[in-house]
Amino acid sequence: MRFLLLAVYVLIGSTHAAKKSLTEIVSFINDDKQFSCNGRNIEWYFPNNSRIEHSSDKFEIENLSYDESVLTVKKINAMSIGPYKCLSIVDGVEEDFDLKLFYPLTINYFNRLQTVKENDNATLKCKTISIPKVRKITWYHNDQELVPDVDYTEVSDGIFLENVKPENAGEYSCVAVQELGSLKNIQQRDMQLIVEYGPRQLDTVTTDVYIKIGETHQLTCEAQSEPSPIFTWLINGYETFEHISSHAYTSNLQVHVDSADDLQTYTCLASNIHGQSNQTFVLKEKVELLVEDSPSKTTSKTAGVILYTLALIFSTFIIY
Repeated sequence: MRFLLLAVYVLIGSTHAAKKSLTEIVSFINDDKQFSCNGRNIEWYFPNNSRIEHSSDKFEIENLSYDESVLTVKKINAMSIGPYKCLSIVDGVEEDFDLKLFYPLTINYFNRLQTVKENDNATLKCKTISIPKVRKITWYHNDQELVPDVDYTEVSDGIFLENVKPENAGEYSCVAVQELGSLKNIQQRDMQLIVEYGPRQLDTVTTDVYIKIGETHQLTCEAQSEPSPIFTWLINGYETFEHISSHAYTSNLQVHVDSADDLQTYTCLASNIHGQSNQTFVLKEKVELLVEDSPSKTTSKTAGVILYTLALIFSTFIIY
């Protein structure tokens, strides 16, 4: 009779609708996690819905009492994640434990420094590893956010810059954000893009420079390039090495004009491995013109003297 009642009880219990619940559990790699389930005759199931029959080096089942069971998942990795299930047919209980793995975001490959020539293409890499995967990476150029499909083209693990110009040079940053529940991880990597190009003279027009004999004048030329230009000065086509001071993008030549022989054509030549540019100065003598009185001014002065004399004679005549 006792066995009959137990069978009826189990049969009635099994007809009850299972009460389902879902719990999300986040774990770091190599951690252990425990799932606790209340109910009689608990059965545990893998994410593939196969039953966990017994404990192993990766899973341990511990029945704490007749109506409480604990499943421990050990040394969690990517193969461990998924929904685990505990089921009590007797009590109509079903609980799902969605185990999610959080592998902290890392950026393991990026271009720390890249050099390209003007009008070439450039690819900047920013490869991330994380679980869950990063959905979006934001790119910045000199602290200004770039617009996809406008400023660059997205490619696998990076961005593609087509036909680069000197203005594309500078610092680039990739910022990746990983989120899972309340966990958030932000990583940033900075990289430098150098765009090489030939010298560009700021003033390529021939300049006439007027100077007095005996004076000293400084000729200055500027040129932008990458790498920095090498400056050379020529006098009437012949290189000179004296009285020159050059800096990164500027060169000065001191010219002292002792005589008309120093009034020559001076050329500043800027060059690097990608080309050259030049600026020309033509020295000419500065002459101050003496302005003489015109005939009209002379006539006016003469008339003024005559009128003044007549006025004196007239005033003397009145007195006497």
